[in-house]
Amino acid sequence: VRDPASLSRRYANLLNCPIQTSRQIRACLLQKSVEDLLEATTLIRDTLQEPFSLFAPVVERHKGKNRFLRDDPLKLFKSRKFAQVPLITGFTRDEFNWRAQYLLTNSTYVYRLNNEFDEIAPWEFQYPRDPRPVSRRISSAFKKFYFDNQPVSNYTEEQLGWLYADSLIILSVWQVAQLIAEKSSAPVYFYKF
Repeated sequence: VRDPASLSRRYANLLNCPIQTSRQIRACLLQKSVEDLLEATTLIRDTLQEPFSLFAPVVERHKGKNRFLRDDPLKLFKSRKFAQVPLITGFTRDEFNWRAQYLLTNSTYVYRLNNEFDEIAPWEFQYPRDPRPVSRRISSAFKKFYFDNQPVSNYTEEQLGWLYADSLIILSVWQVAQLIAEKSSAPVYFYKF
């Protein structure tokens, strides 16, 4: 998250919460319904420009006793500075079909995905946009592998779900499981349903 404080204030503002302090924001958000929180999440995110995950872990750089995350998680894992406890992680076959179903109801999204895939896909599926030739090769490979170079439509809903799952969840879960298995003294259990 590039600017978590600003993002939190924008999110709270959508829910008519006071935004002067993080305590005010927290207290207000705790009073909101799940439906209100989901609606605000939908409103704050531009699916064609923003990264998929709005909220992510934030390293607390200020001094103090009660910091939760003191360094970049990847650096902590690589240096074995994490709780050595068993980990169970994995994914399900239809991990992201919900996202494909939701986005296919948006005709603007479908149009742009079919006509501007090279520009949209790096944002949506979180791969490098530069250098441009590399990005275009990745986009082309995705279109061929997942859609057999066919247009994105209701007929390719399952494939779109797989692309989201593979790029946003499965690859990362697999990489983290491998890293932790290598660095942890405790076992790692990986599931796939």
